[in-house]
Amino acid sequence: MQNRTLIFLALVVLYSQGLSAYPVDALELTLDQSVEIALQNNTDLAIVKHRRSLADLQKSEALGAALPDLDLTARYQYEGNNPEIEFLGQRFKLVPDNSYLFNAKLEQYLYSGAIASGYRAARELFSGSEYDVIAMENRVVAEVNALFYRALYNRELISISEESVQQLKVHLKDSKDRESVGLNTSYDTLRFESQLAEARSVLVTGKNQYSYSILELLDYMSIDPTTSVQLKGSFQIKQLNINLSEALVFAMENRPEIKSAKESSKAAKDMAIAMRSQVFPTVKGFANYNLSNSSGFVESDELVDSWNAGINIKFNLFDGMERSSRYRKKFVESYIADLEHSRTIRRVRLEVKAAFDELARAKELLTSQSKNVEYAEETYRIASVSHREGVATQLKVLDAHLSLRKAKSNYSKSLYENNVARVKLLMALGGSYEK
Repeated sequence: MQNRTLIFLALVVLYSQGLSAYPVDALELTLDQSVEIALQNNTDLAIVKHRRSLADLQKSEALGAALPDLDLTARYQYEGNNPEIEFLGQRFKLVPDNSYLFNAKLEQYLYSGAIASGYRAARELFSGSEYDVIAMENRVVAEVNALFYRALYNRELISISEESVQQLKVHLKDSKDRESVGLNTSYDTLRFESQLAEARSVLVTGKNQYSYSILELLDYMSIDPTTSVQLKGSFQIKQLNINLSEALVFAMENRPEIKSAKESSKAAKDMAIAMRSQVFPTVKGFANYNLSNSSGFVESDELVDSWNAGINIKFNLFDGMERSSRYRKKFVESYIADLEHSRTIRRVRLEVKAAFDELARAKELLTSQSKNVEYAEETYRIASVSHREGVATQLKVLDAHLSLRKAKSNYSKSLYENNVARVKLLMALGGSYEK
């Protein structure tokens, strides 16, 4: 684990410096492309899909128990040095030298409550596994969106930091020029140099964070982490016009987790019924057809056929309470499945409420930060003009510049949080909502 962590951190450093272990062209990724790649490559989603395949095979196996069972047997046997006996003037062998046998056996359950209930349970488990795939696809889409937006946010912070560094360089040069003619003090210049050093540190940190977010995105898409990536896209401000009551109703009807839990609950009940049905008799019909070259102990030159048919009734009178215990066990599992279904409904309602409130707060914060950027830009403009006219000091310009950088950073963060909150609410609703 420690070695993997060191390798991952090394990749972050290499990526932040624009280096790569392999010289490859930059992979341009949009959000939609990232989602599509993740849906194809994500390991967790692949595992859930394979579990669905297993559930489908289990359903086929349960169906097979209800269908007729046909067995065909063919046998040839040669016996050497068989003694002959004489009886009533005829000589024959008790065991023929060459024996041929063909057997066809057909069996069919005529009554078994366990088979019908077992097939229903297998069918419900398969249906639940299909909903599990949909739920995982929704999670993959939401996670890719969140990782992509995080990378966009870190990229935006880099842009803000680079702009800040360039502006501070201009202010530092102006401060040194003014200090050389006695219009400024060394204290003012040192302040600018200190702020420039801090801005460069923030820029380096931002690049590292951006590289780390890219690596997380690549890892989730199961892409080689040494791949050079260029993200294409920007934050989108999209409205989700839905109130809380509508959101709760929509989620109850569309969340695949609820549907999966419901199918699991039904399957648990049917498995309990199947186990209880084993205490009743089972009725099976059978038919056999034999074709051989011998009749009794006498070898025949002609093939002899025979057949039989009947009904087999099986009823177990006592098994040491084994089946009764298994039924009670399945009954408890059914009760647990009901509780899990109820818990899933509560969790979904909780997720919807939390996501709805988070999006509401994100919208409010986005509005306030947008105004804050406008105020900070105007303040910086006034301070710059006042400084050129000799009314404001450079320190006032510096303070206005720092306030503007902070306002832009906060606005970018509010954009990121707004987009992520919208994704969370969409996932809480079931993956998609249109109105």
